[in-house]
Amino acid sequence: EEPTRTFSAIFKPTKDISLFYNFSDVLISASSLFTDIYDKYVDGTIGETKDFGVRWSAMEGKLVTSLSVFETSAQNQRESNVRNSFHPEMTDMWTVIDPEGEIHKGFNERFVTLRNDTSEGYELSVIANLAPGWSTRLSVSTIETLITNRLPIVDQYIAEFSPLWEANRNLPLSESDANAPNYLTVGDALDEVYRVIRDLHALEGTVPSAQRDWKVVFNTNYNFRDGALEGFGIGGGVRWQSEDIVGYAVDENNIVDPDNPFYGEELLNVSGNVSYTTTIKGTYVRFQLNVNNLFDKSGTFARSAVDDLTGNPYYGRQQVREPRSLFFTTTIKF
Repeated sequence: EEPTRTFSAIFKPTKDISLFYNFSDVLISASSLFTDIYDKYVDGTIGETKDFGVRWSAMEGKLVTSLSVFETSAQNQRESNVRNSFHPEMTDMWTVIDPEGEIHKGFNERFVTLRNDTSEGYELSVIANLAPGWSTRLSVSTIETLITNRLPIVDQYIAEFSPLWEANRNLPLSESDANAPNYLTVGDALDEVYRVIRDLHALEGTVPSAQRDWKVVFNTNYNFRDGALEGFGIGGGVRWQSEDIVGYAVDENNIVDPDNPFYGEELLNVSGNVSYTTTIKGTYVRFQLNVNNLFDKSGTFARSAVDDLTGNPYYGRQQVREPRSLFFTTTIKF
């Protein structure tokens, strides 16, 4: 219903220097498959993104360097899997408090949760074409994203129904739900909901999990233009990402401590390619063999961790590294 705006400005004080500014507001429509805890459709994600910086060209355009600063904001951004940490307890409580579903009509066990973020970052880019057939690009970037707010609709839901839950605190859970000595009543389930929501709000003002502050990407390619290797090309790339936060310790009160994060691993991937370019009946054709994870680094890296109750991380969810892979491409230009 609302239009979006995008505009850019470039100012060139000299032939080789450009100052630039870009702005766009963001509107990402929400899928009708996603509904909130009341089973109502969620609003789309809205926000703004802008960047500004300087671009410098040297050696008749053979060397181009740019430095930019960017800022973004996002509201009503859908979170993944957050509901799984507390919605089973809500289901357990409703099962015994309102077995017919008359009070909590519309409660959606597959609801989505929302949060607001802001981001700031810098990017340095260098593109060099210093010799015929040789091209190189280096990009170094850093970003800091902060969670500014989360769970607004869930908070409203809890505020609406917590008086009813509290009034039934001593009501026993059904036998199928009460499967642990310390999880027997509505009060036990409610305390767990409060604990999880408290911990999630404690992480407001911190970076989201899986964010890597620094990234470095380097690519270079050389194409032979004469001699016995004319038409052949060789290249490679390196992509490095800094460690990410995969969890947090808890303090003496068993509350998540945002000042004591657990870190995952740095990621390094090296790739390579070999190509051959020719013309077939006047048509440009390029064959290229690409290799990802050139050195076949194997194993897993952590995606999540929790406090093992001694202040040390217990790494749970792991991701398997993609093994070395080869793929062949053919490019035809008419």
